[in-house]
Amino acid sequence: ERLRTLYDDGFYLKGKDDQLRIGGWLQADSRWYLDSDHPESDTFLIRRARLDIRGVLEYDWAYRLYGTLIGERNGILQEGWLEYRKYGGFRIRGGQFVEPFSLEAIYSARWTDFMERAMIVNALAPQEDIGIMAFGKVWDDQLTWAAGFFNGQGRNRDAVVNDKDFTTRIVYSPFHSSSLTYLKDLYVGGSFSTGNNERDLSGVEFTTQGFTPFFEFQSGVAQDDRLTRWGLELEYLYGPFNVKSEYLSGHFQTVESGDRSTDFNVDGFYLNLGYILTGENSPRDVPIRPRVNFDPSLGGWGAWQ
Repeated sequence: ERLRTLYDDGFYLKGKDDQLRIGGWLQADSRWYLDSDHPESDTFLIRRARLDIRGVLEYDWAYRLYGTLIGERNGILQEGWLEYRKYGGFRIRGGQFVEPFSLEAIYSARWTDFMERAMIVNALAPQEDIGIMAFGKVWDDQLTWAAGFFNGQGRNRDAVVNDKDFTTRIVYSPFHSSSLTYLKDLYVGGSFSTGNNERDLSGVEFTTQGFTPFFEFQSGVAQDDRLTRWGLELEYLYGPFNVKSEYLSGHFQTVESGDRSTDFNVDGFYLNLGYILTGENSPRDVPIRPRVNFDPSLGGWGAWQ
């Protein structure tokens, strides 16, 4: 069968049982601080620029090569993985990808409610790492689960110890198959991650959403012990309304500097409320589909949240 071409949020080549999608996106930003003595400068910037190649081979195999084009000291590969997906309840993915931890961390940066994720998510969520993961949806898609083992060093970094970090996340939608329409999109879940690893914490910063550091580890600080993180999450969508909330906590065991050591705890939460003024239904980790496209010349003002 001949390949078909089409464009829908990316350029597609489609065959009988194969598919290739090539896409990309860019987010521009500006930061302006009202305090003239603020340590950061007012600036325009390219916040994110990504190139995305993904596809399906023979129905059962999926792959992705996902690169970032700015500000990467460890190369441009953001994600690169191969996935066996014949069984929806049990899929296997290997390579570099986002660890299954935190509601907001696994959302694409294109569809988060704000351009920056919450401070506690940036501080604790492991983001991309190299490893292997099993995941899927079961019980008529009411339960989403994922569990995997990872190097624990972050993006594009080899392991430095034999032990591997273990990360898991479970999300339950108790009324997904119910006739109670106002509860169908209620999701509750939790994440857990632990690993005995070596981490150089020198210069690691916790920052505000404007990327102003408010805590920084001094030079020579390291951890050679267990890091345990856990979180609880809630998401609810009904018509144009949505609410998202998480509580995350992390325990850094034996943080050392010279001959001194201590345990270090971090915890926090966020609450997001959203309402789509133009009446569309709130989506879940996908873009809002406007009822009328943005075209002022034709009286169309798109979707506003």
